[in-house]
Amino acid sequence: MRRSPKEQFIYVLAILFAIAPFAVGLIRVFRTGNDFRYLWIAFATLFATIAVLAIGKARSREANAAIRLSAAVLIIDTLIAAATAFLLGARAAPGVWLVALAFGLSWAACCALYILSRPRTI
Repeated sequence: MRRSPKEQFIYVLAILFAIAPFAVGLIRVFRTGNDFRYLWIAFATLFATIAVLAIGKARSREANAAIRLSAAVLIIDTLIAAATAFLLGARAAPGVWLVALAFGLSWAACCALYILSRPRTI
């Protein structure tokens, strides 16, 4: 089943939110030349998001499913991002939690928009 133009637009927004953590990581690599931590965090949160969606069975298009899974993605990705940053040697806790929350919010928005962009079935 094809997506409507509105669903296609929402799907493109979901893709942009998914790309954002990797864009931040690449900008960090190009500016510093050797700091790959944000890229590692982006990959760690990507895999965590995939796991949450697989476990949560993101097949439902209901708003409740989008909210429930997005909240789970936000919490889990924020914790995974912070843990990854600390394991990679980050020391500034407020900065770590701010970056972790930003990555978590990006993936949570991606998740919600992806679920809402799915074509409706009759």
